[in-house]
Amino acid sequence: MDIIYKALVIFATIDLAIFAIEEGRKIYRRYQAKKALEAFAAWAKKCLEERAQAQREDKKKEG
Repeated sequence: MDIIYKALVIFATIDLAIFAIEEGRKIYRRYQAKKALEAFAAWAKKCLEERAQAQREDKKKEG
C-alpha cells in the first residue's frame, strides 16, 4: 500500500510540474503577443504622425 501511495505522489508531482510548465508557456505567449501589439501600435502611430506631417507640409506649399 505504501508503494502505491508513493507512486501516486510521484505521478501527481510530475503532473503538477507539467501543468506549471504549460501555464508558464501560456503566460509567456500572452506577454510576447502584448509586446508585439505594443510595437505594432507604436509603429502605426508613427506612420500616422508622419503622414499627418506630410499633409500639413503639402497644404503649406499649396497655400
